[in-house]
Amino acid sequence: MRKTESTIISFALLISLAIPGCNRSKYPADEISNYNKAQELISSGQWEDGIKYCNRALEINSNNANTYNLKGVALLALNRNDEAIISLNKALSIEPANTGAMENMINALAALKRYKEAELWINKALLIDKNNFSIWNDAGNINAELGKRPLALKCYNKALKIDSSKEYVSANKMNLLFTVIKDNNKEEISSILGSSPDNIYDWLDRGMIMTEAKRYSEAISCFDKALELDNKNPVAWYSKGYATMMSNTTIVLLPFTKEHKETVAAFNNAIEYAPSQDKNYVKEAKKYLDIITKE
Repeated sequence: MRKTESTIISFALLISLAIPGCNRSKYPADEISNYNKAQELISSGQWEDGIKYCNRALEINSNNANTYNLKGVALLALNRNDEAIISLNKALSIEPANTGAMENMINALAALKRYKEAELWINKALLIDKNNFSIWNDAGNINAELGKRPLALKCYNKALKIDSSKEYVSANKMNLLFTVIKDNNKEEISSILGSSPDNIYDWLDRGMIMTEAKRYSEAISCFDKALELDNKNPVAWYSKGYATMMSNTTIVLLPFTKEHKETVAAFNNAIEYAPSQDKNYVKEAKKYLDIITKE
């Protein structure tokens, strides 16, 4: 997978998914002790040592899906993907509905470019938990690799609808849109642009495509449509501000024009409505405001 389209390097995420927690009353004390030590080591990136403690726990109880799953995470981190798949298959044979293990399986298969098999696991996982934003993001990644880019875009949008705070999902989506524009695939662009008029993400996507194509007036119209659906959407405000600014390169020199005022207002609204000031678009908005409001 392309680096910006993969969550495989996000081991903190993988670990949080992989370890739902043991029902301690079910397991021997020695097993729990080894499992906890393995979890501690793997959480701190000590993969090999973590695997050793997983194996010790499995010697005591070879029927614990959590331990196989945890071992799979460590093997995945070490790029020992074939071994990870074996361990994750063990976990899933014990607990077939373990979506954390499924997601780790998806990442292991993707690392080996076995995208069709990964797609099957995505479908299984979504049947169990259709509101798991991380699996929808994986679905976007896999569909992008399979060349199903309009479908990949829908998957990223689904992930963002569930949790819009995940910037890595937005980054995956932007990378996909820019690739479509770069390839100038008119059929794909038409598929993306022929979207639902009452879906804010569709208008945002259209606007971003038009911005990348330097068709700024059309982009601004798209962002205005998005804002009609949600006038407090910070991404729409930032994107409108950027498109408006780029449509008039003299905006810094002409601070009293209509375009200048609209740009400043849009960036300020993006900052005001952002759920966190740590968002990248907030930092960008502040940077551009510093430039265009200098006297």
